[in-house]
Amino acid sequence: MTREKNPNDLFVSPEQSMQVYNAMQRGLSRREAMKVLGAAGVFAAASGALPGFSSAWAADSESAAPQYGGRIRIAAHSASTKDTLDPALGATAIDYVRAYMFYNGLTQYDEDLTPQPCLAESFENTDNGSHWIFTLRRGVTFHDGKPLTPQDVIFSIMRHKDPATGSKVASMVEQIDSIRALDDHRVEFNLSSPNIELPSILAVSHLVIVADGTSDFSKGLGTGAFKCQEFTPACVRSASATRTTGAMAIPIWMPLRWWGLATNHHGSMRCSLAMCR
Repeated sequence: MTREKNPNDLFVSPEQSMQVYNAMQRGLSRREAMKVLGAAGVFAAASGALPGFSSAWAADSESAAPQYGGRIRIAAHSASTKDTLDPALGATAIDYVRAYMFYNGLTQYDEDLTPQPCLAESFENTDNGSHWIFTLRRGVTFHDGKPLTPQDVIFSIMRHKDPATGSKVASMVEQIDSIRALDDHRVEFNLSSPNIELPSILAVSHLVIVADGTSDFSKGLGTGAFKCQEFTPACVRSASATRTTGAMAIPIWMPLRWWGLATNHHGSMRCSLAMCR
């Protein structure tokens, strides 16, 4: 009898995750486990190659043709009533992850933590590092369709200098005296003293770009690859989907389910389930 395959069969279930854990207890290395659970290698294991794994799971995975779409499930290590989508207020690793999901910075780190262009297609310093010019990518829009402009950059960075913002990185932007638009696609940063590391600083999650004048961050309105559908602090009720425009376009629809793990006042663990569609 042939079993009808369901696309959801290709997801790592809690039972399969437990198989990984049990296999690690019997000697499976962390590197091997990551190869199994990683986005690229989650189904690469051959049948019977790893102890404790279902041969049917491996066989299905090996023979299955690549498919677009699907669902990403994430278990976060913490959840708090102070969870936020305001990048300026991010205080935990999970806040930083969400910031990079929904927003983009002028620059971004590569695998070697070297700053590379992101919303800025190029950047240069015109002297010894006191003045920098960033040229913005054309055709980038926010999730609501608004085009990216130099005013968005000016607002996003300079709001960190306002004590009312309560920015976690206020000290990092003290060196920025001013930012001005040179034209519709270029902005100039003027620093109080030379700093050749400005592109690296602008890649941190707190300094991603938001729309000019934003005061409500509950929707995570940015230019990032994921668009927020719902967010509730502490419950981590955040549901997102890939989008097809912006600086990091991914032409597929992929709901994301997010769990947050936190410790209650009794010291035990609770799990917060994100909403997904």
